[in-house]
Amino acid sequence: MHRLKSYLWKLALVVLAGVLICMWISWQGRKELAAIRAELQAKGEPLTFDELLTTDVPPEENFFADPLWEELLNEQSGPKELDLLTPALSLEQMNDLESRFPQFAPITPEETNYDLVTALRSVNDNPWINSTNADYILALTEFSDPMLQKIRELAERSRGRFRANYEDGYAAKLPHVAYLKSASELLSWQARASLETHEVATAFEKLLLLRKLSDTLAEEPLAISLLVRLIQIDLYHDTLRIGMPHWSSDQLAALQRLNVPSNLDHHTRMALRSERLSFNHLISGISHKRLSSSDLPSGMEAYRFYRPVWMHGDQAKFNHLIQEMIENYDSGDGPIDLKIFNFLQDPAESLGADPFGKLRYILTIYAIPFINSIIPRSLHTETAARQADIAVAVQRFFLRNQQLPDSLGQLLPELLPEIPLDPMTGAPMQYRILDPTNYILWSVGWNQTDEGGTPPDRANYRETKDWVWEGGVAPNE
Repeated sequence: MHRLKSYLWKLALVVLAGVLICMWISWQGRKELAAIRAELQAKGEPLTFDELLTTDVPPEENFFADPLWEELLNEQSGPKELDLLTPALSLEQMNDLESRFPQFAPITPEETNYDLVTALRSVNDNPWINSTNADYILALTEFSDPMLQKIRELAERSRGRFRANYEDGYAAKLPHVAYLKSASELLSWQARASLETHEVATAFEKLLLLRKLSDTLAEEPLAISLLVRLIQIDLYHDTLRIGMPHWSSDQLAALQRLNVPSNLDHHTRMALRSERLSFNHLISGISHKRLSSSDLPSGMEAYRFYRPVWMHGDQAKFNHLIQEMIENYDSGDGPIDLKIFNFLQDPAESLGADPFGKLRYILTIYAIPFINSIIPRSLHTETAARQADIAVAVQRFFLRNQQLPDSLGQLLPELLPEIPLDPMTGAPMQYRILDPTNYILWSVGWNQTDEGGTPPDRANYRETKDWVWEGGVAPNE
C-alpha cells in the first residue's frame, strides 16, 4: 500500500510538472503573439481584410460586375454560361472535326465528354503550334469565340475584383480564377495559331486581350489570384516573344505601353498579407471550435490536440515570418536579400533546429513552403516583364536600322527612357548578340550569380542558373 501511494505521488508530480510546463509554453506563446501584433500595428500593417482592402471597385470599372460572373456564386449544380469557354463537343461536332482533320486526335463516339481543352492539349501530343496544326486549333477554339467576345467587351473596364468573401481566407470561394486561366490559355493558343496562318492582326488582337485579362485579378488579395495572374502574364510573354518578328512598328509601340505589369510588387505583398490574415482566421476557427477536423487541410487534423499549448506560439511565429518576407521582398532597385526565403525553403529543417520546433510550429511548417514558393515565381515573372520591355525596344530598333543594337544603351532615350534593372541585383539587365538576328537578355536569377546567360534545364525558379529571354528579330524559316 505504501509503495502504491509513493507511485501515485510521483505520478501526480509528473502530471503537475507537465501541466505547469504546458501552461508556461502557452503563456509564452500568448506573450509572443501579443508582441508581434503590437509590432504589426505599429508598422501600420492590416490586421483584418477590411483594413487590407481599403478601396472598393466601382461597378462601372469592375470587370466582374456582370451577371456572367454572378452566376458563379450560385452554388446549385448545373451548366454555367461561362462553361462555353471550354465546351463539351457534341457528337456531330466531333465527327465534323475528325473528317476535316483526320491526322489529329481520333475521336470515337464513346468519347462523349471530349472537351475543348482535352482536344487542344492532345494535338499530336505536341505543345508547339506549327503550320500543320494551326488550322485545327483555330477550328477547335471557334466554339469559344462568342464567350471570348463577351469577355473582350468586359475587359474594356480598367479594374476588377470578384464578389467573394475574402475574409473567409483559405475557405473563400473563387470559382472565377479557373475560368480566367482557361480563357488566357485559349487566347494564347489562338494568337499563336493565327501567327502561323499569317493572320497577324487577329493574333495581335488576341494578345492585347490576353494582356488585359491579367490585370483583372490585380486587386484581389488571395494568393491563388496572384498565382493565376502570374500564369496569365507568362502566357502573354510567351506569345509576345513568339510573335515578335511579326509585329509592325505601330503594334510594337502599343505593346511597349502595356508590357510591364502594373503593381506586381504590390500584388505580391498583398498576397503575403492575405496569407497571414487567412492563417489567423484558420487559427481563430480552431481556437473557437468553429472548424471541425474535416474543415482542416489534409494532414493537419492532429493539430487540434496541440491547440491548448502550441497554438499561440505557432501563430506568432507565422506572423513574424510573413512580416520578414514582406520587408525583404522588393523587385524595385535591388539587390534583394534572399536570406529569409532560402532559410524557409525547408522549414521543417530550419525551424526544427529548435528542440521543440517541430511541435511548436507544426502549422507554420505546413503552410510556409507554399507561401515561400510565391516569391521566386513572382520575381521571375517581374524579370520577364522587364525583359519583354527591352525586347520590344530591340525589335523596334531592328525595324528601323535592319540590325541589332550593339548595346542596350543604343535604345536610349527614344525607344526606352532607361534600361530596366535586374530585380535580383539592381544592375541593368544583361544583353548579348548571338548572331545577326538573335540575342539573349538575362538576369542572374535566384542564386544572384551570373552564369553568362545560361538558362535552367527546367522551369524551376530556384534553379541555380540565369533567367533568360531568348530573342529573335526575324521569322523562323
